[in-house]
Amino acid sequence: MLLIKKERFRRDWTVSYVTCRSAPPLGMIFLPRVYEFRPSHPVLSNASLIASALGGRMSYLSQLRTFVDVCRWGSISKAAVRLGISQATASAHVQAIEALYGKRLLVRGPSGIEATSAAEDLVERIANHLDALEMEIGSRMSQNSSQTVRWVDLLIQDDLFDESLMPFLRSLTATLPRLRLLNGSERACVERLHHGTIDIAIVLLPHKLPGYETIHVKSLDYAYLILKNGRTSVIDIMSADFDLNASPLIVYDGIRADVMHALTQRHPMDPLATMIEVDSARAAHSLVASGLGWSLLPTSYCEQENRNDSASLSQVNFQRDVFFLWNIKSTRRDGMAKLKRTLVQLLSGNAR
Repeated sequence: MLLIKKERFRRDWTVSYVTCRSAPPLGMIFLPRVYEFRPSHPVLSNASLIASALGGRMSYLSQLRTFVDVCRWGSISKAAVRLGISQATASAHVQAIEALYGKRLLVRGPSGIEATSAAEDLVERIANHLDALEMEIGSRMSQNSSQTVRWVDLLIQDDLFDESLMPFLRSLTATLPRLRLLNGSERACVERLHHGTIDIAIVLLPHKLPGYETIHVKSLDYAYLILKNGRTSVIDIMSADFDLNASPLIVYDGIRADVMHALTQRHPMDPLATMIEVDSARAAHSLVASGLGWSLLPTSYCEQENRNDSASLSQVNFQRDVFFLWNIKSTRRDGMAKLKRTLVQLLSGNAR
C-alpha cells in the first residue's frame, strides 16, 4: 500500500515521500514547496496515479513534466525553451526518469527525438493526470503572487502594436496570472512560430503554419504614403506625374513582392534607382514621417495625423489579414481550451 506523507524540512522545502507497507522502504524523495499536497486535497489521487504508473515510485514532478513535454514536442531543446530551463537540465530530467523507469524511453531518430513504445505508454498513462495536477496547483497558486505558475507565451508582430490592441492586452493581463509577451518583425515572428514553442500569436501571415489553428481577426488597409507639406499623404504610384526616384522606396518584410509587382504595371516603367530596406512597417513609417522616402503602409498609422482630412486616406491599394494563432498542442492542456475561447472573444471585440 502506497502512502504519501508530508513534513517540514529546513526553511524553504516541503518533503513528500512514499512508503510501502508490503515492500522495503523506497526512501525519501524531496519535492519543492510548489508541489505541496494536503491529505484531503482533490489532486492527491492524481499524484497516486502517477506514482502507480511509475511502478510505485514517486519522482520529481518537474522531471515528469519535462519528460512529457519532450515526448510531445519531439525535441529536448523545444521542451527546454517551453519550460524555461536549460537544455542540459532538460536532458538530466529525461535521464533521471529513464533511470527510475529502468528502460530506454527516448531515442534519436532522423527527424529528432522519438519516443519508444514504453515512453508512449508511460505518457499515455500519466500525461492527463499530470496536466490536471498542474492546472489545479496553478489555479490555487495564482491567488498568491509570490508563487510561480506556468507562463503563457504571447507573440505579437511589431506592426500590430497600435491603439486598437491595447484593450485586448489589458483584458489579457487580467485573465492570465503569468504572461510572457514577445514581439518582433514579421520574419522573426515566423521563425519563432516554426520553432513551435509559442502558445498564442497575433501576426500577419501569408500562409498557414503547421501545428497552429488560425483564426482571422481583421483586415488592414494599405496605401502608398509620403511626406508632403509636413504631413503624411497618399500618393498614386501609377501616375506618370509621380517620380519614383524623387525619394527612396522603403520596403520591409511582407510588402516587398507586392510593391515590386505594382511597379511593373507602370507605363512607362521607370527603373528604380534607390531603395531602403527595414525590418518592419513601424520602422518604415518612422522614415516616411521623417521625409526620407515613400512606402506601402497600413493606413491606421496615419489616421491620427489625417483625422481632419479623411479624403487623404481614401485610396486603399490592398489589404493584409491579421490572424490569431493558437498552438494546437497547448489547446490539449486542461483549461487552455476555455482560455482560447475567451481570447477569441476579446480579439473579436477589438476588430475594426
